[in-house]
Amino acid sequence: TGDEASLQDLDWEQASHDWHISDLSKKNNPYKSSISKQCSKMGGDVHFKLASLFENGTFGDPDLHSAIFHVECAAKLGDAAANVCLAKVYCGVARDTLREHRVAEDLDLSVAFWLVAAQAGDLEAMSTVANYYEGTLTTPSIEPSYKSAVSWYQALVTEHEKLADDADLSEDDFELHRILAKMALLYEQGGKGLTRSAARAYELYNDAAAAAEEMMKSKLAN
Repeated sequence: TGDEASLQDLDWEQASHDWHISDLSKKNNPYKSSISKQCSKMGGDVHFKLASLFENGTFGDPDLHSAIFHVECAAKLGDAAANVCLAKVYCGVARDTLREHRVAEDLDLSVAFWLVAAQAGDLEAMSTVANYYEGTLTTPSIEPSYKSAVSWYQALVTEHEKLADDADLSEDDFELHRILAKMALLYEQGGKGLTRSAARAYELYNDAAAAAEEMMKSKLAN
């Protein structure tokens, strides 16, 4: 069609920055579907990197408007880092990207972003989701469930097995022995969908002690 042919002359860079993804369904723009399609061809990680570059003024003056656009694109494409970023935006937690972006707190929306990032294997997101199910963190959209918390903590343990020995785990919550100890405590207490098991708790406490000893040996060696 004539409209499709004219797309060849469209400045995609300018057009994509002028139209937020959230605006594409609201504004009368003949290029809406095509802009969305073109943006979706870029990988989520590329969008997230572009967001940082725009925010930090790599292409000129710092451009928060464009940074937000690219983070939203990355999140829609399933990028874990972008979903973590937006989760922090909506719960008011400090972050490295969109540092100055302020919105009204929306914990339910924040949790939705945390869940996407957790499903993508992000350690921080997995730990946060586990904390919500455990009840350490609370939001109306998540009913405390020790069974679900243990499931997410077990997923964290599995991810640990994939990490290199020299992986940088700066957050205490990501340390293997702490995760195992949390699981042990939940089995010791039982309830909220989880069958109490002293035997399983004992096994996990032993695993936690062994993991802590291994970590200390590694630190001493380095």
